[in-house]
Amino acid sequence: MFQRIVCFKFKDHCTDPEIAAHMRDFAELQVRISQIASYHGGRVTDQAAPYDSLHYLTFRTVDDVDVYFHHDAHQAFIRSHRDQWADVLVLNGPIED
Repeated sequence: MFQRIVCFKFKDHCTDPEIAAHMRDFAELQVRISQIASYHGGRVTDQAAPYDSLHYLTFRTVDDVDVYFHHDAHQAFIRSHRDQWADVLVLNGPIED
């Protein structure tokens, strides 16, 4: 099993509805991309944190991570929301199930 953690820092001009759409659209990737074994995400509660949202995706194989990344739904998500991001951090690693 492999975990991908994606952290986003939103630009200052982002509105609450835009951030809500980002969160909803990222969560919907689990429905559209079968390689995502599980998904959890949410907003950061600490205002001083360097990122505003966290997304945890679990995959069965490293190849599944690659399929997810290049999947049309994921690429559409990036195109739709990238103008809202000041910074993105992505971490990948094996996990025990």
